[in-house]
Amino acid sequence: MKNKIKLKYLPWIIFPIAIILLLLMRTNIFINLNLNFEYIHNLCGFATLISIYNNMNPQFGPILIGIISLLLTLLFGPIFCSYLCPFGTFQRIIRKIGIKLGIKSRKIPNKIHKTLIFLKYIFLGLLILLIIFKSIYLYINIDPYHAFIRIFYGGLTISGSIYLLIVTLLSLSYDRPFCNYLCPYGAFFNIISINRVFKVTRNPDKCVDCKICDKNCPVNIKVSSLDTVNNINCLNCNSCIDNCKIDNAIGLKTNFSRVITFITLLLTIYFSFILIEKYNSNNNILTIAKKTINVSSTNSSNSNSNSNSNPTTKYIYNDGTYKATVDAYRRNMVIQINIENDIITDITILDHNDTKSYVKFATPTIIENILKNNSTDIDVVSGATYTSNGIKNGVNKCLEQAKK
Repeated sequence: MKNKIKLKYLPWIIFPIAIILLLLMRTNIFINLNLNFEYIHNLCGFATLISIYNNMNPQFGPILIGIISLLLTLLFGPIFCSYLCPFGTFQRIIRKIGIKLGIKSRKIPNKIHKTLIFLKYIFLGLLILLIIFKSIYLYINIDPYHAFIRIFYGGLTISGSIYLLIVTLLSLSYDRPFCNYLCPYGAFFNIISINRVFKVTRNPDKCVDCKICDKNCPVNIKVSSLDTVNNINCLNCNSCIDNCKIDNAIGLKTNFSRVITFITLLLTIYFSFILIEKYNSNNNILTIAKKTINVSSTNSSNSNSNSNSNPTTKYIYNDGTYKATVDAYRRNMVIQINIENDIITDITILDHNDTKSYVKFATPTIIENILKNNSTDIDVVSGATYTSNGIKNGVNKCLEQAKK
């Protein structure tokens, strides 16, 4: 029992560490250490999947931590939500402030709660669609979690600020309202942990039906009426276990079949990564071969052009200076390019709202490679994927304007 109680202090240790990390993200420390967290969500298993989907060669450190959080979720349920998420802890801090201010603690009536609980799964579906259509920034700019993060390293949007303010005010009376009803990341963790290895179980022979477990459950589960908590929304936060006054009345238990399931999933994930690595390796070989062929044909073409001295070369772009506004990690990055004889001679970022350290990190490499290849068909800078793609998209938009 004592070992389990110690877990409840973990969020209060993680929270200040997360704040320090967010403040450090305003500096170049991560970049200098080659630990380029594009955004702190990379510590979340859901963001890990987003990173893999958008860029098959993301930073190893954040991805490793994200994978660990996914595996722990398969074992114990939404561990990230229960102990690691700084925004979840923020809501708990606001609730404690509400108590100090004398604001009455409230719970959503059970009938309304059962309806509202599905909202986050709807948001998850919408978020997945945005990811598929490469428009995740539309959610990021209003997400209160990102708004909370941006308080510390900049880029706070008006819509995000309003949403964050609403969640903060609700948290004065209600326990973690965003986590319970609005968080798509939590919905994802709930779904993948539906057959978690360890589940909360109640021993009816020792239970005295005091209902303390019900009162302390942050997601309104009636633990006192269940032998095993199979509710998909259970956070495995151990609040019911920590607050139970009777030894061994409530605990975490598993069975052999769940262990086998977990091992099977683990092996599936492991071999999936091996296949992905081989696929990327083959693609890289094909890409290198393709570039070699293109370079050879270009050199041959240039040689023929020089020998024939053909003055009637047809250009596909108009010479001049072109400007475009695109979305990178945040909105409204302004790119300007100069074109002369179908060659991009200069690329400039006139304005942006991305984190300065990441723009500083990605820009030289991306611009140098575009100018060198006279093409945006280049690799992104790992650890600054959205900023890299923003520059590439801006150049492409300028090229569209320049077409004859």
